[in-house]
Amino acid sequence: MMGARICLVVVCALLWSVHTAVFAQPRTPGEEKTGDLHGLIVDEQSGEPLGGVNVVLQSTQLGHTTDRDGRFTIGNVHPGTYILQASCVGYRKIVREGVQIGSGEDLQLELSMVPSVFQLREVTVTPGSFSFMKGETSSPQIMSREDIKSVPQFGEDIFRAVNRLPGLSSGDYSAQFSIRGGRQDETLILIDGLEIYEPYHMKDFNEGAISIIDVETIEGVELMTGGFPTQYGNRRSGVFSITSRQPKGDSKRYSVGLSLMNARAMAEGSFDQGRGSWFLSARRGYLDIVFNLMNLNDLPAPVYYDVFSKVNYELNSRHDLSFHVLHAGDKFEIDDVATTGFRDTINTRETAKNKYGNSYVWTTLRSTLGSKLVVESMLSTGLVTKSRGGAEAFIDYPGGIYSVKNERDFGILGLKQDWMYEQTGSLFWEFGYDIRKLDTDFTVDNLVGQDPNDPSVDSLGYYPVETRSRVKKSGNLAGAYLSNRLRVLEPLTLELGLRYDRASHTKDSDFSPRANALIELGKRSHLRLGWGQYRQIHGIEEECLPEPGRSMFHTPSTPVGR
Repeated sequence: MMGARICLVVVCALLWSVHTAVFAQPRTPGEEKTGDLHGLIVDEQSGEPLGGVNVVLQSTQLGHTTDRDGRFTIGNVHPGTYILQASCVGYRKIVREGVQIGSGEDLQLELSMVPSVFQLREVTVTPGSFSFMKGETSSPQIMSREDIKSVPQFGEDIFRAVNRLPGLSSGDYSAQFSIRGGRQDETLILIDGLEIYEPYHMKDFNEGAISIIDVETIEGVELMTGGFPTQYGNRRSGVFSITSRQPKGDSKRYSVGLSLMNARAMAEGSFDQGRGSWFLSARRGYLDIVFNLMNLNDLPAPVYYDVFSKVNYELNSRHDLSFHVLHAGDKFEIDDVATTGFRDTINTRETAKNKYGNSYVWTTLRSTLGSKLVVESMLSTGLVTKSRGGAEAFIDYPGGIYSVKNERDFGILGLKQDWMYEQTGSLFWEFGYDIRKLDTDFTVDNLVGQDPNDPSVDSLGYYPVETRSRVKKSGNLAGAYLSNRLRVLEPLTLELGLRYDRASHTKDSDFSPRANALIELGKRSHLRLGWGQYRQIHGIEEECLPEPGRSMFHTPSTPVGR
Protein backbone atom coordinates (compact mmCIF):
# COMPACT_ATOMS: atom_id res chain seq x y z
CA MET A 1 0.00 0.00 0.00
CA MET A 2 2.79 2.40 0.91
CA GLY A 3 4.58 1.61 -2.37
CA ALA A 4 1.41 2.41 -4.33
CA ARG A 5 1.08 5.77 -2.59
CA ILE A 6 4.69 6.64 -3.32
CA CYS A 7 4.13 5.78 -7.00
CA LEU A 8 1.03 8.02 -6.96
CA VAL A 9 3.09 10.94 -5.66
CA VAL A 10 5.72 10.37 -8.35
CA VAL A 11 3.07 10.31 -11.09
CA CYS A 12 1.57 13.54 -9.77
CA ALA A 13 5.02 15.11 -9.86
CA LEU A 14 5.44 14.07 -13.48
CA LEU A 15 2.09 15.56 -14.46
CA TRP A 16 2.21 18.77 -12.46
CA SER A 17 5.90 19.70 -12.31
CA VAL A 18 6.45 23.34 -13.19
CA HIS A 19 9.62 25.32 -13.51
CA THR A 20 10.33 29.01 -13.09
CA ALA A 21 13.75 30.60 -13.33
CA VAL A 22 15.06 34.14 -13.36
CA PHE A 23 17.95 34.82 -15.75
CA ALA A 24 19.61 38.18 -16.13
CA GLN A 25 19.62 39.36 -19.76
CA PRO A 26 20.67 42.62 -21.35
CA ARG A 27 17.75 45.01 -21.31
CA THR A 28 17.34 48.70 -21.88
CA PRO A 29 15.50 50.44 -19.01
CA GLY A 30 11.98 51.51 -19.91
CA GLU A 31 11.63 49.17 -22.90
CA GLU A 32 9.05 46.38 -22.76
CA LYS A 33 8.51 45.06 -26.29
CA THR A 34 10.83 42.34 -27.53
CA GLY A 35 12.25 42.12 -31.02
CA ASP A 36 13.02 39.37 -33.52
CA LEU A 37 16.27 38.58 -35.28
CA HIS A 38 16.08 37.05 -38.78
CA GLY A 39 19.07 36.02 -40.86
CA LEU A 40 20.45 34.26 -43.90
CA ILE A 41 23.81 32.46 -43.88
CA VAL A 42 25.57 31.47 -47.12
CA ASP A 43 28.87 30.00 -48.26
CA GLU A 44 31.20 32.91 -49.07
CA GLN A 45 32.78 31.14 -52.05
CA SER A 46 29.74 29.59 -53.74
CA GLY A 47 26.95 31.76 -52.38
CA GLU A 48 24.88 28.67 -51.56
CA PRO A 49 22.75 28.77 -48.38
CA LEU A 50 24.10 26.78 -45.42
CA GLY A 51 21.81 24.58 -43.37
CA GLY A 52 22.61 23.25 -39.91
CA VAL A 53 24.50 26.35 -38.74
CA ASN A 54 24.21 26.94 -34.97
CA VAL A 55 23.48 30.60 -34.22
CA VAL A 56 23.49 31.93 -30.63
CA LEU A 57 23.42 35.25 -28.83
CA GLN A 58 26.21 35.14 -26.27
CA SER A 59 25.37 35.62 -22.57
CA THR A 60 21.77 34.52 -23.22
CA GLN A 61 19.83 31.29 -23.59
CA LEU A 62 18.72 32.31 -27.11
CA GLY A 63 19.74 30.55 -30.29
CA HIS A 64 18.59 28.76 -33.42
CA THR A 65 19.80 26.46 -36.20
CA THR A 66 19.49 27.43 -39.87
CA ASP A 67 17.13 25.45 -42.08
CA ARG A 68 18.02 23.95 -45.47
CA ASP A 69 17.59 27.41 -47.04
CA GLY A 70 20.15 28.90 -44.66
CA ARG A 71 17.61 30.96 -42.73
CA PHE A 72 17.14 31.34 -38.98
CA THR A 73 14.90 33.26 -36.59
CA ILE A 74 15.57 34.14 -32.96
CA GLY A 75 12.45 35.53 -31.33
CA ASN A 76 11.56 37.32 -28.09
CA VAL A 77 14.85 39.19 -27.83
CA HIS A 78 14.90 41.99 -25.28
CA PRO A 79 16.11 45.34 -26.64
CA GLY A 80 19.85 45.78 -26.27
CA THR A 81 23.25 45.15 -27.81
CA TYR A 82 24.41 41.57 -28.34
CA ILE A 83 27.28 39.46 -29.63
CA LEU A 84 26.16 36.96 -32.29
CA GLN A 85 28.07 33.75 -32.90
CA ALA A 86 27.58 31.25 -35.74
CA SER A 87 29.38 27.91 -36.10
CA CYS A 88 29.19 25.01 -38.53
CA VAL A 89 31.25 21.93 -39.32
CA GLY A 90 33.84 22.75 -41.99
CA TYR A 91 33.58 26.55 -41.64
CA ARG A 92 35.27 29.24 -39.61
CA LYS A 93 33.29 30.52 -36.67
CA ILE A 94 31.61 33.92 -37.06
CA VAL A 95 31.55 36.35 -34.12
CA ARG A 96 29.75 39.63 -34.81
CA GLU A 97 29.72 42.24 -32.07
CA GLY A 98 27.42 45.21 -31.69
CA VAL A 99 24.20 43.59 -32.93
CA GLN A 100 21.55 46.08 -31.78
CA ILE A 101 17.90 45.16 -31.46
CA GLY A 102 15.31 47.82 -30.70
CA SER A 103 11.89 47.60 -29.14
CA GLY A 104 9.55 45.63 -31.43
CA GLU A 105 12.16 45.58 -34.20
CA ASP A 106 12.51 42.84 -36.84
CA LEU A 107 16.23 42.91 -37.57
CA GLN A 108 17.46 41.31 -40.82
CA LEU A 109 21.04 40.02 -41.16
CA GLU A 110 22.94 38.33 -43.98
CA LEU A 111 26.14 36.51 -43.09
CA SER A 112 28.69 34.55 -45.10
CA MET A 113 30.95 31.80 -43.78
CA VAL A 114 34.44 30.94 -44.99
CA PRO A 115 35.40 27.24 -45.34
CA SER A 116 37.94 26.34 -42.66
CA VAL A 117 41.21 24.50 -42.96
CA PHE A 118 40.80 20.80 -42.11
CA GLN A 119 41.46 20.23 -38.38
CA LEU A 120 42.15 16.55 -37.72
CA ARG A 121 41.82 16.81 -33.93
CA GLU A 122 38.26 18.15 -34.23
CA VAL A 123 36.97 15.35 -36.45
CA THR A 124 34.47 12.97 -34.80
CA VAL A 125 35.51 9.45 -35.77
CA THR A 126 33.59 7.54 -33.08
CA PRO A 127 30.36 5.88 -34.26
CA GLY A 128 27.33 6.22 -32.00
CA SER A 129 28.39 9.66 -30.76
CA PHE A 130 25.74 12.20 -29.74
CA SER A 131 26.18 15.73 -28.43
CA PHE A 132 23.48 17.97 -27.00
CA MET A 133 22.87 21.10 -24.94
CA LYS A 134 26.03 22.64 -26.42
CA GLY A 135 25.01 26.11 -27.44
CA GLU A 136 28.24 26.87 -29.30
CA THR A 137 29.21 23.53 -30.78
CA SER A 138 29.71 22.95 -34.47
CA SER A 139 28.43 19.37 -34.39
CA PRO A 140 24.80 18.42 -34.99
CA GLN A 141 22.60 18.75 -31.92
CA ILE A 142 20.33 15.89 -30.88
CA MET A 143 18.64 17.71 -27.98
CA SER A 144 18.76 21.36 -26.92
CA ARG A 145 18.50 22.69 -23.36
CA GLU A 146 14.85 23.54 -24.03
CA ASP A 147 14.22 19.99 -25.26
CA ILE A 148 15.69 18.58 -22.05
CA LYS A 149 13.46 20.76 -19.88
CA SER A 150 10.33 19.95 -21.88
CA VAL A 151 10.66 16.16 -21.50
CA PRO A 152 8.03 14.85 -19.01
CA GLN A 153 10.26 13.55 -16.24
CA PHE A 154 10.86 13.42 -12.51
CA GLY A 155 13.06 16.21 -11.18
CA GLU A 156 14.20 17.82 -14.50
CA ASP A 157 17.07 15.36 -14.82
CA ILE A 158 19.49 15.08 -17.74
CA PHE A 159 20.01 11.37 -17.04
CA ARG A 160 16.29 10.72 -17.53
CA ALA A 161 15.98 12.85 -20.66
CA VAL A 162 18.65 11.03 -22.66
CA ASN A 163 16.77 7.73 -22.65
CA ARG A 164 14.97 9.10 -25.72
CA LEU A 165 18.14 8.50 -27.74
CA PRO A 166 18.53 5.31 -29.78
CA GLY A 167 19.97 2.34 -27.93
CA LEU A 168 19.23 3.67 -24.41
CA SER A 169 16.67 2.34 -21.95
CA SER A 170 15.73 3.00 -18.33
CA GLY A 171 12.99 2.33 -15.81
CA ASP A 172 10.18 4.66 -14.81
CA TYR A 173 11.49 5.34 -11.31
CA SER A 174 15.26 5.33 -11.77
CA ALA A 175 17.65 7.82 -13.36
CA GLN A 176 20.09 5.07 -14.30
CA PHE A 177 20.08 3.98 -17.92
CA SER A 178 21.57 1.11 -19.88
CA ILE A 179 23.08 1.12 -23.36
CA ARG A 180 22.14 -1.60 -25.82
CA GLY A 181 21.19 -4.10 -23.13
CA GLY A 182 24.30 -3.64 -20.98
CA ARG A 183 24.26 -3.25 -17.23
CA GLN A 184 23.58 0.21 -15.84
CA ASP A 185 27.03 0.39 -14.24
CA GLU A 186 28.77 -0.22 -17.58
CA THR A 187 28.59 3.46 -18.59
CA LEU A 188 31.51 5.76 -17.74
CA ILE A 189 30.16 9.01 -16.26
CA LEU A 190 32.42 12.07 -16.37
CA ILE A 191 32.07 15.72 -15.41
CA ASP A 192 34.78 18.04 -16.68
CA GLY A 193 36.99 15.00 -17.26
CA LEU A 194 36.59 13.42 -13.79
CA GLU A 195 34.88 10.06 -13.28
CA ILE A 196 32.16 10.20 -10.65
CA TYR A 197 30.82 7.14 -8.84
CA GLU A 198 27.17 6.50 -7.98
CA PRO A 199 26.05 10.01 -9.05
CA TYR A 200 22.44 9.64 -7.88
CA HIS A 201 20.09 11.01 -5.26
CA MET A 202 17.44 8.93 -3.46
CA LYS A 203 19.34 5.65 -3.81
CA ASP A 204 16.69 3.85 -1.77
CA PHE A 205 14.36 4.19 -4.78
CA ASN A 206 15.64 1.85 -7.52
CA GLU A 207 19.27 2.80 -6.77
CA GLY A 208 18.72 6.47 -7.61
CA ALA A 209 15.68 8.50 -8.67
CA ILE A 210 17.59 11.54 -10.02
CA SER A 211 21.22 12.45 -10.62
CA ILE A 212 23.38 14.73 -8.48
CA ILE A 213 24.09 16.95 -11.52
CA ASP A 214 21.65 19.84 -11.81
CA VAL A 215 20.67 20.39 -15.45
CA GLU A 216 21.21 24.14 -15.03
CA THR A 217 24.91 23.60 -14.29
CA ILE A 218 25.52 21.82 -17.61
CA GLU A 219 27.05 23.49 -20.66
CA GLY A 220 27.01 20.41 -22.88
CA VAL A 221 26.95 16.62 -22.94
CA GLU A 222 28.61 14.08 -25.19
CA LEU A 223 27.28 10.53 -25.22
CA MET A 224 29.14 7.67 -26.90
CA THR A 225 27.14 4.47 -27.21
CA GLY A 226 29.75 2.34 -28.94
CA GLY A 227 33.18 2.36 -30.51
CA PHE A 228 34.54 4.92 -28.04
CA PRO A 229 38.30 5.64 -28.32
CA THR A 230 41.12 4.40 -26.11
CA GLN A 231 41.26 7.40 -23.75
CA TYR A 232 38.09 6.00 -22.16
CA GLY A 233 38.64 2.73 -20.33
CA ASN A 234 37.30 0.29 -17.74
CA ARG A 235 33.75 0.42 -19.10
CA ARG A 236 32.03 -1.88 -21.56
CA SER A 237 28.93 -0.04 -22.83
CA GLY A 238 29.51 3.67 -23.31
CA VAL A 239 30.65 7.09 -22.12
CA PHE A 240 28.51 9.93 -20.74
CA SER A 241 30.70 13.04 -20.58
CA ILE A 242 29.33 16.26 -19.06
CA THR A 243 30.87 19.72 -19.49
CA SER A 244 29.93 22.18 -16.77
CA ARG A 245 28.60 25.64 -17.43
CA GLN A 246 31.09 28.30 -18.45
CA PRO A 247 30.43 31.83 -17.10
CA LYS A 248 29.83 34.33 -19.91
CA GLY A 249 30.37 38.05 -19.93
CA ASP A 250 32.18 40.32 -17.50
CA SER A 251 29.28 41.11 -15.17
CA LYS A 252 28.03 39.08 -12.24
CA ARG A 253 24.80 37.15 -12.74
CA TYR A 254 22.49 35.64 -10.15
CA SER A 255 19.48 33.40 -10.64
CA VAL A 256 17.02 31.36 -8.63
CA GLY A 257 14.79 28.52 -9.76
CA LEU A 258 11.82 26.74 -8.28
CA SER A 259 9.98 23.58 -9.26
CA LEU A 260 7.70 21.11 -7.56
CA MET A 261 10.70 18.95 -6.63
CA ASN A 262 13.70 21.31 -6.26
CA ALA A 263 14.80 24.79 -5.30
CA ARG A 264 18.05 26.13 -6.73
CA ALA A 265 20.27 29.18 -6.62
CA MET A 266 23.14 30.09 -8.95
CA ALA A 267 25.76 32.79 -9.20
CA GLU A 268 28.54 33.44 -11.69
CA GLY A 269 31.00 36.17 -12.57
CA SER A 270 34.55 37.09 -13.50
CA PHE A 271 37.56 38.73 -11.85
CA ASP A 272 41.02 40.13 -12.61
CA GLN A 273 39.85 41.92 -15.76
CA GLY A 274 38.33 38.81 -17.25
CA ARG A 275 41.30 36.48 -16.74
CA GLY A 276 39.36 34.50 -14.18
CA SER A 277 35.76 33.33 -13.82
CA TRP A 278 33.73 31.57 -11.17
CA PHE A 279 30.47 29.64 -10.97
CA LEU A 280 28.41 28.39 -8.01
CA SER A 281 25.22 26.34 -7.96
CA ALA A 282 23.23 24.88 -5.06
CA ARG A 283 20.08 22.77 -5.19
CA ARG A 284 17.84 21.34 -2.47
CA GLY A 285 14.96 18.92 -2.92
CA TYR A 286 11.93 19.33 -0.71
CA LEU A 287 9.85 16.22 -1.16
CA ASP A 288 9.48 16.23 2.63
CA ILE A 289 7.70 19.60 2.42
CA VAL A 290 5.56 18.43 -0.51
CA PHE A 291 4.49 15.31 1.41
CA ASN A 292 3.59 17.49 4.38
CA LEU A 293 1.47 19.81 2.22
CA MET A 294 -0.28 16.78 0.71
CA ASN A 295 -0.95 15.43 4.23
CA LEU A 296 1.21 12.38 3.56
CA ASN A 297 3.23 12.56 6.75
CA ASP A 298 3.12 8.78 7.15
CA LEU A 299 5.21 8.31 3.99
CA PRO A 300 9.01 8.30 4.07
CA ALA A 301 10.29 11.72 3.01
CA PRO A 302 13.73 11.77 1.37
CA VAL A 303 15.83 14.92 1.70
CA TYR A 304 18.64 15.64 -0.76
CA TYR A 305 20.90 18.49 -1.85
CA ASP A 306 23.93 19.12 -4.06
CA VAL A 307 26.48 21.90 -4.52
CA PHE A 308 28.78 22.49 -7.49
CA SER A 309 31.37 25.23 -7.93
CA LYS A 310 34.35 25.93 -10.13
CA VAL A 311 36.95 28.63 -10.66
CA ASN A 312 38.89 29.15 -13.90
CA TYR A 313 41.98 31.31 -14.18
CA GLU A 314 44.29 32.11 -17.09
CA LEU A 315 47.81 31.99 -15.61
CA ASN A 316 49.32 33.22 -18.87
CA SER A 317 48.82 32.79 -22.60
CA ARG A 318 49.85 29.11 -22.42
CA HIS A 319 48.48 27.83 -19.12
CA ASP A 320 44.90 27.71 -17.79
CA LEU A 321 44.06 26.45 -14.29
CA SER A 322 40.66 25.31 -13.03
CA PHE A 323 39.44 24.19 -9.61
CA HIS A 324 36.21 22.21 -9.06
CA VAL A 325 34.14 21.08 -6.07
CA LEU A 326 31.10 18.77 -6.19
CA HIS A 327 29.23 17.61 -3.09
CA ALA A 328 25.90 15.84 -2.71
CA GLY A 329 24.08 14.50 0.31
CA ASP A 330 20.95 12.45 1.04
CA LYS A 331 18.96 11.57 4.14
CA PHE A 332 16.09 9.10 4.29
CA GLU A 333 14.20 8.18 7.48
CA ILE A 334 11.28 5.88 8.30
CA ASP A 335 9.36 5.68 11.58
CA ASP A 336 6.26 3.51 11.36
CA VAL A 337 4.19 1.08 13.41
CA ALA A 338 4.22 -2.65 12.65
CA THR A 339 3.30 -6.00 14.17
CA THR A 340 5.07 -9.25 14.95
CA GLY A 341 4.51 -12.48 16.88
CA PHE A 342 1.88 -15.17 16.45
CA ARG A 343 -0.78 -13.92 14.02
CA ASP A 344 0.87 -10.47 14.20
CA THR A 345 -0.67 -9.72 17.59
CA ILE A 346 2.31 -7.86 19.10
CA ASN A 347 2.63 -4.16 18.26
CA THR A 348 6.07 -2.87 17.30
CA ARG A 349 7.71 0.22 15.87
CA GLU A 350 10.11 0.07 12.91
CA THR A 351 12.68 2.77 12.22
CA ALA A 352 15.28 3.28 9.50
CA LYS A 353 17.89 5.99 9.01
CA ASN A 354 19.93 6.11 5.81
CA LYS A 355 22.52 8.70 4.82
CA TYR A 356 24.56 9.04 1.63
CA GLY A 357 27.40 11.35 0.65
CA ASN A 358 29.24 12.01 -2.59
CA SER A 359 32.15 14.50 -2.58
CA TYR A 360 34.84 15.38 -5.13
CA VAL A 361 37.56 18.01 -5.37
CA TRP A 362 39.80 18.29 -8.42
CA THR A 363 42.05 20.72 -10.23
CA THR A 364 43.04 20.73 -13.90
CA LEU A 365 45.93 22.47 -15.63
CA ARG A 366 45.74 22.86 -19.41
CA SER A 367 49.10 23.74 -20.98
CA THR A 368 49.77 24.67 -24.60
CA LEU A 369 53.42 23.82 -25.25
CA GLY A 370 54.18 25.27 -28.63
CA SER A 371 51.84 25.25 -31.60
CA LYS A 372 51.41 21.47 -31.78
CA LEU A 373 51.38 20.07 -28.23
CA VAL A 374 48.65 20.37 -25.57
CA VAL A 375 48.87 18.71 -22.13
CA GLU A 376 46.02 18.38 -19.63
CA SER A 377 46.92 17.36 -16.05
CA MET A 378 44.39 16.56 -13.34
CA LEU A 379 44.78 15.89 -9.61
CA SER A 380 41.64 14.69 -7.82
CA THR A 381 40.26 13.23 -4.63
CA GLY A 382 36.84 11.88 -3.75
CA LEU A 383 34.83 10.20 -1.01
CA VAL A 384 31.60 8.20 -1.40
CA THR A 385 29.83 7.25 1.85
CA LYS A 386 26.83 5.12 2.80
CA SER A 387 25.26 4.65 6.21
CA ARG A 388 22.14 2.50 6.45
CA GLY A 389 20.51 1.44 9.70
CA GLY A 390 17.26 -0.11 10.86
CA ALA A 391 15.66 -1.32 14.07
CA GLU A 392 12.44 -2.76 15.48
CA ALA A 393 11.23 -2.53 19.08
CA PHE A 394 8.16 -3.52 21.08
CA ILE A 395 5.67 -0.75 21.83
CA ASP A 396 3.97 -2.27 24.87
CA TYR A 397 7.01 -4.07 26.29
CA PRO A 398 10.54 -2.91 27.14
CA GLY A 399 13.52 -3.75 24.98
CA GLY A 400 14.41 -3.80 21.32
CA ILE A 401 13.95 -6.77 19.01
CA TYR A 402 16.80 -6.13 16.58
CA SER A 403 18.99 -3.45 15.04
CA VAL A 404 21.31 -3.51 12.03
CA LYS A 405 23.73 -0.92 10.68
CA ASN A 406 25.71 -0.99 7.45
CA GLU A 407 28.44 1.58 6.73
CA ARG A 408 30.63 1.79 3.63
CA ASP A 409 33.27 4.44 2.84
CA PHE A 410 35.03 4.57 -0.51
CA GLY A 411 37.94 6.95 -1.07
CA ILE A 412 39.73 7.89 -4.30
CA LEU A 413 42.99 9.76 -4.91
CA GLY A 414 43.88 10.18 -8.58
CA LEU A 415 46.40 11.61 -11.02
CA LYS A 416 45.55 11.86 -14.70
CA GLN A 417 47.36 13.31 -17.70
CA ASP A 418 46.55 13.53 -21.42
CA TRP A 419 49.02 14.54 -24.16
CA MET A 420 47.75 15.68 -27.58
CA TYR A 421 50.30 16.20 -30.36
CA GLU A 422 49.48 17.32 -33.88
CA GLN A 423 52.52 16.11 -35.79
CA THR A 424 51.24 17.21 -39.20
CA GLY A 425 47.96 18.31 -40.69
CA SER A 426 47.14 14.67 -41.41
CA LEU A 427 48.62 12.91 -38.34
CA PHE A 428 47.48 13.45 -34.74
CA TRP A 429 48.70 11.55 -31.65
CA GLU A 430 47.16 11.11 -28.20
CA PHE A 431 48.77 9.56 -25.13
CA GLY A 432 47.70 9.48 -21.53
CA TYR A 433 47.60 7.70 -18.20
CA ASP A 434 45.28 7.55 -15.19
CA ILE A 435 46.49 6.34 -11.78
CA ARG A 436 44.21 6.00 -8.75
CA LYS A 437 44.65 4.88 -5.16
CA LEU A 438 41.45 3.27 -3.87
CA ASP A 439 40.38 2.56 -0.28
CA THR A 440 37.19 0.97 1.00
CA ASP A 441 35.92 0.33 4.53
CA PHE A 442 32.80 -1.84 4.89
CA THR A 443 31.21 -2.52 8.30
CA VAL A 444 28.04 -4.40 9.30
CA ASP A 445 26.75 -4.49 12.91
CA ASN A 446 23.86 -6.79 13.90
CA LEU A 447 22.13 -6.91 17.27
CA VAL A 448 19.28 -9.28 18.16
CA GLY A 449 17.84 -8.09 21.48
CA GLN A 450 15.25 -10.80 22.12
CA ASP A 451 12.86 -13.26 20.52
CA PRO A 452 10.38 -11.32 18.33
CA ASN A 453 7.67 -13.87 19.14
CA ASP A 454 8.17 -13.65 22.91
CA PRO A 455 8.33 -10.18 24.52
CA SER A 456 8.93 -11.60 28.00
CA VAL A 457 12.31 -11.19 29.67
CA ASP A 458 14.88 -13.76 28.53
CA SER A 459 15.66 -15.90 31.59
CA LEU A 460 18.12 -18.22 29.83
CA GLY A 461 20.64 -15.50 28.96
CA TYR A 462 20.63 -16.29 25.25
CA TYR A 463 19.97 -12.68 24.24
CA PRO A 464 21.32 -10.26 23.23
CA VAL A 465 23.25 -11.70 20.27
CA GLU A 466 25.64 -9.22 18.66
CA THR A 467 27.83 -9.71 15.57
CA ARG A 468 30.19 -7.36 13.78
CA SER A 469 31.86 -7.81 10.40
CA ARG A 470 34.36 -5.48 8.79
CA VAL A 471 36.38 -5.43 5.57
CA LYS A 472 39.06 -2.85 4.80
CA LYS A 473 40.82 -2.99 1.46
CA SER A 474 43.21 -0.81 -0.51
CA GLY A 475 44.29 -1.09 -4.10
CA ASN A 476 45.60 0.69 -7.15
CA LEU A 477 43.95 1.15 -10.52
CA ALA A 478 46.11 2.21 -13.46
CA GLY A 479 45.41 2.76 -17.12
CA ALA A 480 47.38 4.04 -20.11
CA TYR A 481 46.61 4.51 -23.78
CA LEU A 482 48.17 5.49 -27.10
CA SER A 483 46.24 6.36 -30.25
CA ASN A 484 46.83 8.07 -33.55
CA ARG A 485 44.45 9.66 -36.01
CA LEU A 486 45.53 9.53 -39.63
CA ARG A 487 44.06 11.26 -42.66
CA VAL A 488 44.81 8.53 -45.21
CA LEU A 489 43.02 10.06 -48.20
CA GLU A 490 40.68 12.99 -48.52
CA PRO A 491 37.53 10.93 -47.79
CA LEU A 492 39.10 8.53 -45.24
CA THR A 493 40.25 9.15 -41.67
CA LEU A 494 41.47 6.31 -39.41
CA GLU A 495 41.96 6.19 -35.64
CA LEU A 496 43.98 3.28 -34.25
CA GLY A 497 44.71 2.82 -30.56
CA LEU A 498 45.72 0.47 -27.77
CA ARG A 499 44.77 0.67 -24.08
CA TYR A 500 46.16 -1.10 -21.01
CA ASP A 501 44.39 -1.37 -17.64
CA ARG A 502 45.58 -3.01 -14.43
CA ALA A 503 43.98 -3.41 -10.99
CA SER A 504 45.88 -4.67 -7.96
CA HIS A 505 42.80 -5.80 -6.01
CA THR A 506 41.62 -8.22 -8.74
CA LYS A 507 44.95 -8.94 -10.49
CA ASP A 508 43.38 -7.90 -13.81
CA SER A 509 45.86 -6.98 -16.54
CA ASP A 510 44.05 -6.13 -19.77
CA PHE A 511 45.00 -4.93 -23.25
CA SER A 512 42.23 -3.40 -25.38
CA PRO A 513 42.92 -2.70 -29.08
CA ARG A 514 40.48 -0.39 -30.89
CA ALA A 515 40.00 1.02 -34.39
CA ASN A 516 37.60 3.60 -35.84
CA ALA A 517 37.14 4.96 -39.35
CA LEU A 518 35.39 7.95 -40.92
CA ILE A 519 34.44 7.94 -44.60
CA GLU A 520 33.14 11.21 -46.06
CA LEU A 521 30.47 10.25 -48.59
CA GLY A 522 29.54 13.84 -49.32
CA LYS A 523 29.50 17.34 -47.90
CA ARG A 524 26.79 16.40 -45.39
CA SER A 525 27.04 12.60 -45.38
CA HIS A 526 29.48 10.53 -43.34
CA LEU A 527 29.94 6.84 -42.59
CA ARG A 528 31.55 5.90 -39.26
CA LEU A 529 32.82 2.43 -38.39
CA GLY A 530 34.21 1.11 -35.12
CA TRP A 531 35.76 -2.06 -33.72
CA GLY A 532 37.44 -2.84 -30.44
CA GLN A 533 37.65 -4.78 -27.21
CA TYR A 534 36.07 -3.21 -24.13
CA ARG A 535 36.70 -4.53 -20.62
CA GLN A 536 35.47 -3.65 -17.16
CA ILE A 537 37.21 -4.49 -13.89
CA HIS A 538 35.22 -5.35 -10.77
CA GLY A 539 35.48 -2.22 -8.61
CA ILE A 540 36.96 -2.41 -5.15
CA GLU A 541 33.91 -0.51 -3.85
CA GLU A 542 31.62 -3.25 -5.21
CA GLU A 543 32.98 -6.09 -3.06
CA CYS A 544 30.44 -7.90 -0.92
CA LEU A 545 31.09 -8.71 2.72
CA PRO A 546 32.78 -12.14 2.46
CA GLU A 547 33.11 -15.07 4.75
CA PRO A 548 36.47 -15.19 6.56
CA GLY A 549 39.29 -16.00 4.17
CA ARG A 550 37.22 -15.56 1.01
CA SER A 551 37.39 -12.87 -1.66
CA MET A 552 34.18 -11.80 -3.36
CA PHE A 553 35.66 -10.19 -6.49
CA HIS A 554 34.66 -11.44 -9.89
CA THR A 555 37.19 -13.28 -12.01
CA PRO A 556 39.29 -11.17 -14.44
CA SER A 557 37.09 -9.36 -16.92
CA THR A 558 36.08 -10.83 -20.25
CA PRO A 559 36.41 -8.51 -23.25
CA VAL A 560 33.39 -7.34 -25.18
CA GLY A 561 33.99 -7.00 -28.91
CA ARG A 562 32.00 -4.55 -31.01
